[in-house]
Amino acid sequence: MNKQLILASTLLSALFFSGCSTNAANGALIGATIGGLAGKASGDHSAERGREGMLIGATIGAIIGNEKDKRKQ
Repeated sequence: MNKQLILASTLLSALFFSGCSTNAANGALIGATIGGLAGKASGDHSAERGREGMLIGATIGAIIGNEKDKRKQ
């Protein structure tokens, strides 16, 4: 549980202090954080599911953020 807390706080700190200039980068970071935590909490093979959740979350977050960036222009 401590590893999960450390991972979550590290990723959230990176989110707030990274200074990402695009919504796509912010979306990828937020998506990876949420996806990783959701995958880790899913139970069986939690390490593998955590990685899968991070990949899926980052991809979806980047797509949504990219669409927001397109609408700004």
